[in-house]
Amino acid sequence: MLLQPVITRWSERFKIENVIVVGITLFAASFFMLIFARTYAMFVITMIVLTFGEMIGHPALPAWIAVKAPASEAGRYQGFANMAIAFGRALGPLFGGFMLDYATFPVLFMAVGGVQMIALVAVYWRAHSERVKQQAKISK
Repeated sequence: MLLQPVITRWSERFKIENVIVVGITLFAASFFMLIFARTYAMFVITMIVLTFGEMIGHPALPAWIAVKAPASEAGRYQGFANMAIAFGRALGPLFGGFMLDYATFPVLFMAVGGVQMIALVAVYWRAHSERVKQQAKISK
């Protein structure tokens, strides 16, 4: 809570897409770090990385959606984003339980980290495709 104003001020210097990419990367990296965490200190470091990823990337998502969505559809897109977040929070514990019943913690962490990396690729691809479209309009 105390660092959020510092993170917000820092993130204002960069494009919103880059802020989201950094946040999601840190968030995903924390799950991969959990695979190798064997000491209490490593778990603490991993939770710090996860917290910074969350502080950097997650608050920027609604702002990015508001910027990218047409004004008449902004509420609809925000609703879809919130629905996806709620869906993940609802099914996450169930998925985690199944993974631990039929697999191991490292497999669970790899799966969750992998899903985060897929989200990262989707954000990066979306941001890059917008840039390509804007450059094509400028060159015409």
